[in-house]
Amino acid sequence: MILNELHLRDFRNYEKLDLTLHPELNILIGPNGAGKTNILESLLVLSNTRSFRCDHDREMIRKDAEYARIEAASNDERFRVLIQKSGKSLFYNGENVRKSSDYIGKLNVILFKPDDLFLFDTSPKERRSVLDVEIGKVSKNYLKQLLEYHRLLQDKNALLKQEVINEALLDITEEVMLQRILAIDREREEFFLFLNEKIADAYKQLAGTEEEVSIVYKTCCDGTEEDIRTHFRKNREREKILGFALYGPHKEDYSFQFEHFPASSYASQGQKRMIMIAFKYSLYEYIHEKTKRRPLVLLDDVLSELDQKNRERLFALLPRAQTILTGTDLQGIDLSREHRIFQVREGEVL
Repeated sequence: MILNELHLRDFRNYEKLDLTLHPELNILIGPNGAGKTNILESLLVLSNTRSFRCDHDREMIRKDAEYARIEAASNDERFRVLIQKSGKSLFYNGENVRKSSDYIGKLNVILFKPDDLFLFDTSPKERRSVLDVEIGKVSKNYLKQLLEYHRLLQDKNALLKQEVINEALLDITEEVMLQRILAIDREREEFFLFLNEKIADAYKQLAGTEEEVSIVYKTCCDGTEEDIRTHFRKNREREKILGFALYGPHKEDYSFQFEHFPASSYASQGQKRMIMIAFKYSLYEYIHEKTKRRPLVLLDDVLSELDQKNRERLFALLPRAQTILTGTDLQGIDLSREHRIFQVREGEVL
């Protein structure tokens, strides 16, 4: 995927912005707070339909404006997101896409950012959210099964909260959930199997060491229908007391391992940073493998956190995909690749 143009209207601090992007490396240089990250955010919204910086879409609308618009185009595809205070609309090649699940995956980006370290210490729910978004980019079936599972989970929880529980209906609900659980966990297992094939070597290249890095997937499913039924039966009485389901993909988690210990407590900040970059690189490879198209690579002020040697290793690892990176200056940026430099000032890009 190569984007030729990016257009912003009343998005964050940009009243009007029209960028012609280089097919290889695009460098956004400017002081902190100038709006560099806003440009990367707009591209992530075009990809995932939501921001990585705010919970409410209306926060992305420029002050005193009625709406924000983000548009981008390649040679044969056009993407547009219209953000209004009442909601947002998605468009692909001029056609309104009513469901976000039908839109996600048409434009894929991988974002590297300093606060990716949150994944080590955040809640399992937040880690699952990252997992679900990344698999959902390449598998419509995964999104479908996940949405159906969560609807059934709501039904099950509603049954568990009743004063007199309909055991027969609960059995039927769990039996329908069973196939969704198997489908979800199959795709998650495949996802982590692929990532573990990539992340170890990527980390070694980035860090210049032989230290071992891996991801441990803590699945709820042991692989067979009868195993799942056994878990349902085993948890039934406690679930009836608590009023909510204790077993299923909504309770799963994963963790990063460093030298066979939990990276969250064993790895240094610098090592965690390299693990996260290796993780994002593995996600890039996963999407490329599944879609046969190269995601757009975004690096938000990542170089400021690295010494010169690690910067060189990062550039050596980066795939030959269209890349946009931000920084306060050009120090440490490999300019041997074909590139275009943009100077970013408050609300303006030159």
